[in-house]
Amino acid sequence: MIPCMISPECLIDITLLLCLLSTQTGGFRPPVRKRHRLSLSLDEREEITRGLVEKRSIKEIANKLSRAPSTIRREIQRHGGATYYRAAKADRTAWDNALRPRPCQLIESLAL
Repeated sequence: MIPCMISPECLIDITLLLCLLSTQTGGFRPPVRKRHRLSLSLDEREEITRGLVEKRSIKEIANKLSRAPSTIRREIQRHGGATYYRAAKADRTAWDNALRPRPCQLIESLAL
């Protein structure tokens, strides 16, 4: 095996170059985003909205959706409460909140 003859300064430059290429030109494409199989769908959120308008209890709504009442209660609380809950807005917010931006590991860790 031939030992690597790259100096530490050069290695840092290569690391930064890789990070720049991956972010500016598209380099490493992230996988296509999709919902987790257990997350609430837009249809379920619309059913929650209909249940709230009809003044149904959280337990009734949960039974209709085959979900735990705590899931429905947290969903309603997270997105404005019973008075202001809107399915489309809650769905959009949940989708946006699912993003977890992570910094480039090559920049964060010089050991890499």
